[in-house]
This record gives sequence, structure tokens and C-alpha cells, in this order.
Amino acid sequence: MDKEQKKKRILVAPLDWGLGHASRCIPIIRELRKQGAQVIIGADKRPMRLLKDEFPECETVRIPGMGISYPKHISMSTFMAIKAPRFFQTISEENKLLKLLVENYQIDGIVSDNRYGLYHKDIPSVLITHQLFIQAPFFKRLLKRLTAKYIEKYDCCWIPDLKDNCNLSGALSHQTTKLKNLRFIGPISRFMDKTEEPPSPDKEYERQLMVILSGPEPNRSKFERLVLNQLKKLNIKTLVVRGLVGDKEHIEENKIGNIQMKAHLNAAEMRKEICKSEVILCRAGYSSVMDLAILCKKAILVPTEGQTEQEYLAKHLSAKNWLYATTEKKLDISVDIQKAKKYSGLSVEVDQMHLQDAVNDLLKSC
Repeated sequence: MDKEQKKKRILVAPLDWGLGHASRCIPIIRELRKQGAQVIIGADKRPMRLLKDEFPECETVRIPGMGISYPKHISMSTFMAIKAPRFFQTISEENKLLKLLVENYQIDGIVSDNRYGLYHKDIPSVLITHQLFIQAPFFKRLLKRLTAKYIEKYDCCWIPDLKDNCNLSGALSHQTTKLKNLRFIGPISRFMDKTEEPPSPDKEYERQLMVILSGPEPNRSKFERLVLNQLKKLNIKTLVVRGLVGDKEHIEENKIGNIQMKAHLNAAEMRKEICKSEVILCRAGYSSVMDLAILCKKAILVPTEGQTEQEYLAKHLSAKNWLYATTEKKLDISVDIQKAKKYSGLSVEVDQMHLQDAVNDLLKSC
């Protein structure tokens, strides 16, 4: 058997709600390949396009998602309760599909980012999540039990955060639990492998603001309209990255006064532009938070209304005086930029040993 045949074949599959889960799989895929594994990307639509753009040489397989679309007229909590039967059905369908994929693609191991149906009794299976304790206005205990029930089905649960008090996720992953398969791998970001240093705080920036749009529709488009309506009235040099990966219906690049607009940037381009920007305006998703921390940036966090995880993270990070946070209704970009500059900004020491060791242990178990 030659060296190529001996390579472990690992399926990496992110959740399809926005691009954050896919983007934080980039350092996972890099490390797997660095340690000699063959990676099969399991995704759909925008997450698939993002990962194919970063890793065109990797095999791919379509794993359908729920195609989530945020509600317009009801709260997120009510929406999630209504959709609960569909969530459980999706988990069951994923698990059935996985059994076929393991056989057809000769998969040796699985890394699932927040997809709770991608576990296998005969194949080492890893779940990536920072939400052990879902922040919800009701049914918290029930959600905790349900989450633990599914996490237990995996050989290991990788938590992308630090275990100590300098953690980023707070109560989302740092509470008492009986789970025995948890492993903190440190914050992970698509930017963590780059050698270029972020600019020093006293360096003159190319622009005052960069806006990074993300998340499912219709909220992404709604937030884009809100931001652009304000920016058009201001004399602020701004780059807006729209989060439209591979969308041929949209103009790739456009300019409106001082506002430069791009549909999408790959990881290397995104890192470069973030470092050129003084303040970042973005959603409060955890992947975005980790990106900001890796690059030591100051930001305006605007959580998606009704998305309890983002609302919690915004309050948590703001209370620690790390990042400024506001809401869509209170957003006032000209004022918020000045407020954001007064916060310390996020900064974490990047220690890739945690991730390297976790990947190494997974490959050894395959």
C-alpha cells in the first residue's frame, strides 16, 4: 500500500446557517491536511462555495442543510419552537445520509461543526460547538439536556475557546456539566495561520470603517439596507463586504461615493482588508468574534435581533469593555465609531498547539 492510500480520509461538515461555521472550519481543514489527512468537504450552497474557494483541491459532497430563513414577524424563540420537529427530522436525515457517505467515500473520521446528526458508532466522530448551554428565554434546562444528549453521541466535543477566565464565550460554554468528552482547543479563525502581523494601534489606517455582512436572509439584506442608508449620509471611507459568496446575480465590486462594496473576499484578502481598517462593524456571531480577537481589532457589534446567542455575546463582550455593542434600532454609525474606539478591543494569544494536538489525537484514533 503506497503513502497516498494510507492517508486518513476525514469528512469536515459545517452547519449551513450563515458562513461563520464554514469559515471557522478553514483552520481545521488546514491542520488536517498539514498532518497528512485527505479532507472531504461536506456542505451545501454558500458554505460549500466558500470552502471550495479556499480548498479547490479537496473532494466535496453535498450534505443538505435546513435552508434556514429567519422570521420576519415572530420572535426567534417562537420560530425555533415551531421549527423544532424539523430540526430533529434534519438530524435523523443527516445520520442516515452519513452512513451511506462513510461507505461510499471510505471515510475514516468525522468533524462536524454544529451538525448534530453527523456521528457514527464505528467511526471517530468530533463535534465542534461553543454552545453547550443555549441562551434562551425559556426551556433552558430542557435545551441543556437535549444538547448534552447529542454531544454524548460524539467521541469528542471540541470547544473553540480558552478554558480559563480570559475566554470569549462566557456562559455559552463555561458552566458546570457532567459531560466527559469536552476538549477546549482555543479560539480558531481562518486568519490564524497567516504570518502577517496586524498593524499597531498608532498606525495610520487606510480607512475608518469596514462592514462585514453575514447571516441568513432576509436579515442579511435588511441589515445591509440599514447600514448603507446611514453610510450614504456620512463622509466616512468604508469598505462593505456583502457576504455573497459566488453569487453571480450581484456585481462583484461597486463604489458609491466613499463606500467601496465587494460581494466576497477569500480569507487572505479579508485579513488584509480588516488590518487596513480602524473599526469593524459586524454581527455578533462567535466566528466573527474569534476573527476579531485573532487580529486584535476594535468593533461595533450588532447582534441579529432575536438570536439569543449573538445578543448574549454582545452583552458579555461589552460588559468586559472589550468590544462596543449596540442594536439595529439604536445603530448610529457616526457616533458608534467613536464609542468603539474607546473600548480595549479583543486580543488573544494564538496557541495552535491545542488544535494541533486535537487533530493529531483524532487521526491516531482513526
